[in-house]
Amino acid sequence: MFPAPWYLSNRVGYDKANDVPWSENEDVFYWRGTTTSGYSDGGVWRLQERQRYVESVEIPGTGLILRNLGGTGEWVSEEVPRQTYAGMFNVHFAKLHQCSERDCQEQNEYFEVKTEDIYEENWKNKFLLDIDGNAFSGRFYTFLQSKSLTLKQALFRQWHEARIVPWVHYIPFGFNGTDHLEIMRFFTEHEEGKRMAREIAEECSEWASQSMRHVDMQA
Repeated sequence: MFPAPWYLSNRVGYDKANDVPWSENEDVFYWRGTTTSGYSDGGVWRLQERQRYVESVEIPGTGLILRNLGGTGEWVSEEVPRQTYAGMFNVHFAKLHQCSERDCQEQNEYFEVKTEDIYEENWKNKFLLDIDGNAFSGRFYTFLQSKSLTLKQALFRQWHEARIVPWVHYIPFGFNGTDHLEIMRFFTEHEEGKRMAREIAEECSEWASQSMRHVDMQA
């Protein structure tokens, strides 16, 4: 019913001086994180939220985009290889934990684990993923204040739901791992999508700097 103390931590604070203008950012969907979706033993990690999402980006397979039939105004769903859009995504685990020795080893062999970047690395990318772990993600408000566009996959309800609006302040997406390809295709290839992405990012940054400050949460 009220903001968690995590949001007041300097660890996830936003420093405008370190941010990068939208026009200088990469057209990349970025995330670094850990396997904090609960403890895994006996292969449970294959069913956990963060692991399922990273799998949908890293592992070869297919995803869905929308294709305009041309001149008719009709759009149809089309299945495409994920690798077609692989260059748009930089989504990897930086640490494997909360798992038995066997499950940690399985994940280390299955995923492409990267070293953890400094937090400011986020600001070099136009599209930032915020995804729940053991509980809500503590990065959300920092991302909203940045010059990048926040894309959020959330399981846990929070106090801010009455004031933070999907498709106005951030872009929501589902848990089945099928809509992120279309979201990126729209925002990077479609002229209307490019305009919308920039407008949402810029307007949200201005709004969050006035409405999601520490003093606002404390009040």
